[in-house]
Amino acid sequence: MRYRKSSKNNKLRCEICSNYCKINEGKFGICKQFKNVNGEMIDIGYGVISAVNVDPIEKKPLARFLPGTVTYSLGGFGCNMGCLHCQNYSISHEYTEFSPSIKMLPETIVENAIDYNCKSISWTYNEPTIHLPFNKNVSLLAREKNLKIIYVSNGYMSAESIEEILTFVDAFNIDLKAITQEFYKKVCKAD
Repeated sequence: MRYRKSSKNNKLRCEICSNYCKINEGKFGICKQFKNVNGEMIDIGYGVISAVNVDPIEKKPLARFLPGTVTYSLGGFGCNMGCLHCQNYSISHEYTEFSPSIKMLPETIVENAIDYNCKSISWTYNEPTIHLPFNKNVSLLAREKNLKIIYVSNGYMSAESIEEILTFVDAFNIDLKAITQEFYKKVCKAD
C-alpha cells in the first residue's frame, strides 16, 4: 500500500490519490477507505462491493474498445472528490456501515465475469483509484484468464499510483468534470 509514516508521530501520508491525505491515528482520509490504526494504513474497503452489473461496454462509455461485448462492472464505496453533481453520491459519500454491500473474493469476481461471458472487468460507479490494492489483485487474476481491465475514473490519481495502475489497466474513461480550476475547487472539492 502506498503511504509514508511520519518520523515524529503515527500520522500517515496516503499516496494513493492526489489528495495526499495526512491521516492522524484513528482517523480516515478523504475517501473514507483508509484508516490509520496504530501507525499502519488499514484498507477497510478491501473486497467490499456496493454495486455489480453486467453492462454493454458502450455504457462505460467506450466506443472502440471491445465493441459489442459485455463487461463485468463493479464499484465500492467512497471517493477522493466531493462532486456536488455526482450521479452515484449515495455510494460515494452518503454510505454508512449499514449500506447494502457484499464482500467478494478476487477469484469469485473473475469466475463471475467468465460465467457471464464478459470480455472485461470494469471498475466503475465510484472512484476505482481508492481501491487500488483490491482492484490490482483482481485485475492481475483476470488478466491470467484473458480478461481486459477498464477504469472509469475521475483521473485524480497520485503520480505514484498511476505508474502502478498502468501496469494492469487496458482502457480508461476519465470523466472530465469541467475545464476550470475554479469549478473543480468549488463543485468537486478537488484541485
